[in-house]
Amino acid sequence: MPVASTVVAPGTCIDPAAKIGGRRYYPTEIERKTPQCKVDEDLKILEDPRYSKKDLSITEYQMMKESDALNVLLGMRLANMYINPSDLQSQQFNLYSRPTIAFKLECE
Repeated sequence: MPVASTVVAPGTCIDPAAKIGGRRYYPTEIERKTPQCKVDEDLKILEDPRYSKKDLSITEYQMMKESDALNVLLGMRLANMYINPSDLQSQQFNLYSRPTIAFKLECE
């Protein structure tokens, strides 16, 4: 098991199978089957409090541009019907982490 769990997303959902925010670009995108985050009925919370937000963030536009995915996607036929580069700049992704193994960092 890893010492820490990390997530790069707009937020952390209490349901690990769900996601917060995001958008769908085209009808066959696999994330269409991923449920949107909802308030947990028992805990009455939306986001997972075990995660702490770190000081790193990136826009969807920056991430796609740095990985060269933006050029590839925009070069595809009909891409302009589904992808607007200015919309990509409004979606912010943050780095979150949480410890998965409890341990002491001090010697006795």
